Amino acid sequence: KQLSPPATSVTSAISVCALSTPGVPAADRVTRRGRPAVVLVPIDEYDALEETAEILSDDETLGAIEKGLRQIEHGETVTLAELRRDIAAQRRAR
Repeated sequence: KQLSPPATSVTSAISVCALSTPGVPAADRVTRRGRPAVVLVPIDEYDALEETAEILSDDETLGAIEKGLRQIEHGETVTLAELRRDIAAQRRAR
């Protein structure tokens, strides 16, 4: 029977993995008996994956993105200055 390592050893190993490549998003696979069992992902990457999954599962949001891409293809865009002017005008109209 294989004994599990103490929790402090695991925590230490995780810290080393997380700090091994600062600023470089990477996932580290942890294996169990030679087979992938767990993936360690930096929290920023995990948050981005969650947000992406949420967007991809929302039909309304996907529709808005697709509409925006079509508008870009057809040249239906505004400059940042125009956008700011329109927002300011809407605020004044309230």
